[in-house]
Parts: sequence; structure tokens; C-alpha cells
Amino acid sequence: MHINPQTIDKQVAAPFSKSEFLRACLIALLNKQFTIENIPDSKDAAAAINILQNYSNCLFKNNQIFVESINNNNNNNNFSFHCGESAFLARSLTAISALMGWNAKICASGSLISRDLIDIFDFLARNNIIFEGNSPFLPVTLFKSNIQNIIELDASQSSQLLSGLLIGNAFAENNFIIRCSNIVSKGYVTLTLNMLKKIGINYDYFENEFYLTNKSIVTTDEIFITGDWSASAFLMVAGFISGKVEILNLDPSSSQPDKVFLDFINQLRLDCSIANNPYKITCEKSIIPAFEFDANDYPDLIPPLVVLAINSTGKSVIKGVHRLLNKESNRALALLEEFTKIGANISISDDTFIIQGNSQLRGGEVSSHNDHRIAMALAVAALNSKSGIALHNPASVNKSFPNFWNLFI
Repeated sequence: MHINPQTIDKQVAAPFSKSEFLRACLIALLNKQFTIENIPDSKDAAAAINILQNYSNCLFKNNQIFVESINNNNNNNNFSFHCGESAFLARSLTAISALMGWNAKICASGSLISRDLIDIFDFLARNNIIFEGNSPFLPVTLFKSNIQNIIELDASQSSQLLSGLLIGNAFAENNFIIRCSNIVSKGYVTLTLNMLKKIGINYDYFENEFYLTNKSIVTTDEIFITGDWSASAFLMVAGFISGKVEILNLDPSSSQPDKVFLDFINQLRLDCSIANNPYKITCEKSIIPAFEFDANDYPDLIPPLVVLAINSTGKSVIKGVHRLLNKESNRALALLEEFTKIGANISISDDTFIIQGNSQLRGGEVSSHNDHRIAMALAVAALNSKSGIALHNPASVNKSFPNFWNLFI
């Protein structure tokens, strides 16, 4: 796919949040009746819907899913969860299956098959859960086990197992204490807790332990999915480097962690305006100052930040590179390799990207590494390049944002 340099003037609806939707699907799987409003169009969302359809009665109407109970024919609590390429589903369903006492096989496809998920196997072994599998790769099969009242978790690789434990614990026959150390991506834990709070489930947190409050009970059977701030960061950067982009479908009160990007660009005093009724963010071509950003808790923002830094007026620093090593690709090396190919002055030193702006990318032939965020970063960067790019495997964006290419039409 060839993407030409161009000045854009677009109005784009942000996709519905993948992070919110996957969490809502897990809640729906465990609740007796549940409604999810606003269905994202993405491969990860399709994998979650497939799981719901296999084990629940689902009715689709006007971009809503009405879900009714786990399939009553599954009397033996035997499950096979096909998670596609979603590490969140794989990790969370492992945690949920352990707490619910299910016999469950967790399966993957595509890039997730070869992804290092050692934290899943560490969690199972640490809590004496019987399993079969070839660590650190999926598939893994869990068997009903007698587990202790206190669940132990090291969340230094990902917070996704913790999110699964928080959701599963709300619906398990016995309530557990979740003792968790080294939590990364704390914003996504907050997102999980806030979504649970909206339906009446509350946790207390004290000295690395999560406890259900005594009166936690589901009080509402509906969740409304809002626009995705992670995907919208790419749209904002496109406006700042190459014209004007108006973004609809976002929620200013969202607890998605990557909403921090809006605060950050306002600190940089970029040309960004906000209108209400409906809420709309407009981003226009700006002089971008050099900057420093700590992305340890916001790894999905690193690819659009790299593009922003390349178009800045000086040397920028982005911290937290190690958080990119085990994504759909080795995202750190992919960003370094592909942007170097097309003329970026970019290097990695001590867990930090160092990027020198003040020069226009020449363009050329690049690979997405079958990674949706690499594809989107390269495509946005092409807008302000000399000759554009030829991008291999542009379909990788289907994992999270299939309509992304409308920005370029």
C-alpha cells in the first residue's frame, strides 16, 4: 500500500474502545443478563464476541449485544476459549477460569501463538493451579484446582491478569484476596476497577492487596462503550503534522489511561481545540517543540509519540522502551528499524528513545511487522514525508482500527 505525502482536512469518528469492550464482554460472560452498547469493529472485538456466542445466548440489535447467562448445557464447566491475537483475553480468561473453578483451554492464533506469556505460567504455578502447557507459549489448559483464599500475582510484565482476577473475583462462588506486586500499566487496572464500579462492584486496596467490599453486588446490567483514546492519539498527531483532523466519539470523562495524551499535547501548547455538544477535538498543523515523556505506564502511546518527536523542532526523549519488547512485535526494534529506513534520526539508549527532529523523512519501503500500531505510526509519518511510503501488510490495523485508512481517502 502506498501512502503519499499530503495535507489532510478530515473529520473522523474514533473507534469504540477495544479495552472497554473486552472487559465488558468478560463481565457479560459471568453475569446472568447483560447489555453492551457500541460494538467496536476489530479482530480483538470479534474474538470476544465469538467467545460470548459460544457460551451465552446473544442477541444483536442496533450496535448492541444482549447477553443472557452462560450456556446451561455446559454442566461440566469445560471451556475452550479461542482468544485470537488478544493477549488481554488470554490472560484475563486464564485468571477468570482459575477463580471460577473451570476446566479451560486457552488458545491463540496469529502473532499471539509465538508471544512470550510467561506471566500466565508463573501465575498458575504460584497459586498451585493444575495445568498443561508448553511455557511460555499458548495454548494452556487449566484444571479445576483447590486454590487458597489469597491469590498471589507478580504483575511486572502486564496488568492484564490482574484485571481478569478483579473481574472474576466479583462473580466467583468464594471471594478471594488478590495480593499483587510490581503493578505496571496501573491506568488499565483503574479502568477495570471503574468499569466494575459502574455496575456496583467495589474494591478496597491496602498494602498491595485488593478486597471486595462487603456490599459489592451488581446493580446495573448495562455498559456503554466510549471512543478509544489510544487510537485517537494517531489521529491527533496526523492533524498536528499535516493539516487538520476533527475527532468525534470521545468521552472527556473517560478513565482510559491514554487520555493522558490530551493533557500532554495541551502542555506542549499545540493547536488543539475542544467543542462540546457533541464533544469534538480539533487538531491542526502546529510547531511542535522538543519534549520528554515517561511512557512506562502508557506504552501504546509510544508509536504516535515517536511520530510527533520526528516532526518536532529539536531532540525529544521518550522513556519506557522496555514496555514495547513483548507486544504484537518487538515494537521497540520495529520502530527503530522502520523509521531509520525512511530517514529518521532515532536511537535507543538506557530504556529511552532519543529522537532528533528538525528534518523531513525521505520515505521509502517499510514493514508493519504485522503490528497495528507500527502500521498506523508509519502511515501517519508518511503524511509529512518527501516521497511517502510503501507499507507492507497494512491489514494489520484490523486488530484495533479497521477504518483507520479512511483518514487517507
